[in-house]
Amino acid sequence: MTVTARLKLAVRRLGLEPAARRIYFPPKVAAATGLLSPSHRRNVRDDLHMSLLMSFILDARSNCIDVGANHGNMLGQMVRLAPAGRHLAFEPIPELADDLRRRFPTASVFPVALCDSNGTARFSCVVGDEALSGLSDRQLSRSSKIVHYDVSTARLDDVTPPDYAPAFIKIDVEGAEFAVRVHLDSRRATSGVDEPRRSDHTAAAGL
Repeated sequence: MTVTARLKLAVRRLGLEPAARRIYFPPKVAAATGLLSPSHRRNVRDDLHMSLLMSFILDARSNCIDVGANHGNMLGQMVRLAPAGRHLAFEPIPELADDLRRRFPTASVFPVALCDSNGTARFSCVVGDEALSGLSDRQLSRSSKIVHYDVSTARLDDVTPPDYAPAFIKIDVEGAEFAVRVHLDSRRATSGVDEPRRSDHTAAAGL
């Protein structure tokens, strides 16, 4: 089977054919589908790439971590592809964390923001576009409504069991990826477990 055929099979397996068609249409056609924002189109493309990667490397018992789970698009794929795995999701926006618990009862959902320290931090929530929310302020349009409040923070090392071995980790924390990865690397260096596949939303192909 050719690489192209395998990719098409993976897309069908994940139910992502509509998204794939929108992403790879020419710009004029993509605009007609409603994907007018380049950043929106890039985010959807990154999600598709991550889903394809997971379809190739995960088996039914693989463990996965979703850092910055948001509305659960990637968590849903993790649960679907690895139904017998132990999945951990981290989402500091209370309403979204509650929704994830309801929709994915087999996953462990933590209402915290992962970074390089335990405690609390100022969180910037972009109302109506929560995927842009995070611990660091970003340059957004003047029409964006941002609400600030304190959230609990934690290090990845301190909230996962010592014997937990993830096969895949997705990190989407709007600028704080390095702080999360520093402690992931520290833990892996002392645990002796195999290195998991990692995917930052800002560079879905860079593991």
